[in-house]
Amino acid sequence: MSYIIKQMFEDRVDLFFKRLEETKKEITADSLHNLRVATRRLNAVLTLVSSLSNKKIKIKDLKILMRSTSDLRDFHVQLQLLNKIRDDESYDFIKICEEIINREIGRREVIVFQEIRDFPISKIKKKLKDVTVPKDNKDMVLNILAELFEDFYSYKDDAINGDDFFLHKMRIALKRLRYTAEIIDPLFPFINKDILGKMQQLQQLMGDIHDINVLKNFMEQINIPSELDKYREKCIDKLLSRKDELFNIFFESVGDIIEFGKLFSVKLFEKEIFNEKFYKLVDNLDNKNKIVESLRYAECVHIAHPLRTSLIISNELAIKNEDLIIAALLHDTLEQKGTIATMDEIMDKFGKQVADLVWSVTRETTDDRESYIEKIKMIGKDAIILKLSDRLDSTRYIDSKSNGDRRKYWKITIEDFLPLGKTLDKDIFYFFYNEYKKLWDNSSKDIKEGLVFPNIELFCT
Repeated sequence: MSYIIKQMFEDRVDLFFKRLEETKKEITADSLHNLRVATRRLNAVLTLVSSLSNKKIKIKDLKILMRSTSDLRDFHVQLQLLNKIRDDESYDFIKICEEIINREIGRREVIVFQEIRDFPISKIKKKLKDVTVPKDNKDMVLNILAELFEDFYSYKDDAINGDDFFLHKMRIALKRLRYTAEIIDPLFPFINKDILGKMQQLQQLMGDIHDINVLKNFMEQINIPSELDKYREKCIDKLLSRKDELFNIFFESVGDIIEFGKLFSVKLFEKEIFNEKFYKLVDNLDNKNKIVESLRYAECVHIAHPLRTSLIISNELAIKNEDLIIAALLHDTLEQKGTIATMDEIMDKFGKQVADLVWSVTRETTDDRESYIEKIKMIGKDAIILKLSDRLDSTRYIDSKSNGDRRKYWKITIEDFLPLGKTLDKDIFYFFYNEYKKLWDNSSKDIKEGLVFPNIELFCT
C-alpha cells in the first residue's frame, strides 16, 4: 500500500507544478480550474499522508494560492454563464455585467499573476521532498475514508432542503472524499471507475449550482439604470429556473454516493445494515465489536450477500455459533487475492476457527472441484453449513444468470454440494433440502432439462 500512496503522491506533486507553469504562461478559466484541481488533489494526498503518519504536513502557500485564485475563477465562470442566458432583449443589461466583470478580471489577474510568479517553488519542492510516506495501515485508510464520507453526509439534510450554504459545504466535502478515494482506489475493490465518475458528476452538478448562486448575487448587487431592472429580473429568473433543474438532478444523484458510503461507513449505517433480527445475535459488547469488525470486511466485497448468508445461519437455522456467523460475513474476502483480507489477518482478528471456515469455502485457482469439496469436508460440519448457506443465498438470487449458466449452477449444486448435507443433523439437512427443492420447483423447464432433483430418500441411507 505504501508504494501506491507514494506513487500517487509523486504524481500529484509533478502535476501540480506542471499546472502552475501552464497558468504562469496564460491565465484562463481552464488554466485556473486545472491549477485549482491539481492543488486540491495534492492537498488530499498530503492530508492522507499526515493522518497515516500522525504528523501534520501543512503548506500555507497552497492555501493562499487557492484563496487568491477563487474569485478570479468565479469571474471567468460568470462570463461563461452570461453567454448562456444572453438574448436580444437583455443585451444592455448583460453588457453592463460583462464590463464590470472584465474590469474585475483585469484587476485580479495582475494580483494572481504576481502571486503565481512569486510562488516559492524551490521551498515547496524541498518541503515535499522531505515528506515520508508511512507503511501499510489499511484499517486506518478505511477509517479516514469513513470520516471524509461522514463529513459529506453531515450536510445532507440541510443541502437537500435547499440551503445554499450547506450545499456548498457538502460540495467541498465531496471533493475531499473523491480526491482521497482516487488515491486508494487500487486498495479496495468497492472503489471503482463507476463510483468515481458519479462523484465527479455530482461535484460538477453542485459546482454549477454554486456558480449560478454567485452570478445571481452579483446581478442583485450591481448598480444599473432603473429601466434595466426588468431585464435583471428576467435574467435572474432564467438562472433560478436552471438552478431548479440542476437541483432536481442533484436530489436524484446524491443517493448513489450515500449507497457508496454504506459500503464502509459502519458508524453511520450500522442500524440500517443490521436489522433487528441480526442485533439479537449479539450477547455482549465484545461480540458486537467482533461482528461489526467482520462486517467491515464484508462490506468491501458486496455487503448484501455475506449479510444474507449470515442471516440464513443465525435466523433461518437459529444457529447462534458466533464463529460461524462471522465466517459467513467474511466468507468471500479471501477470494479478492489479499486486497480485502489475508488468512493471517483473519486468524489474528477472529481466531483459527473462523480462519479455517473462511479458507474451507474459498476456491483457490489451483483447486479442482473434487479437492474443493474435500477441503470443505475436512474442516467439518460447520464448513458444510457455511457452504450450503452461501450456495442457498446465491441460488435465491440466480435470476441474473443466463439459462445455460443457471443449468450449470444447478447441476453443481445437486451433484456436488447438496450431498454434503448428509452428514449434518437431520433437522438442518431437511431445512437445506426443502429450501433448495422449493427453488428447483419454481425453476423453468429450460433450466431443468437433463437434470433431476434427487429424492430425499437417497440421502437417508
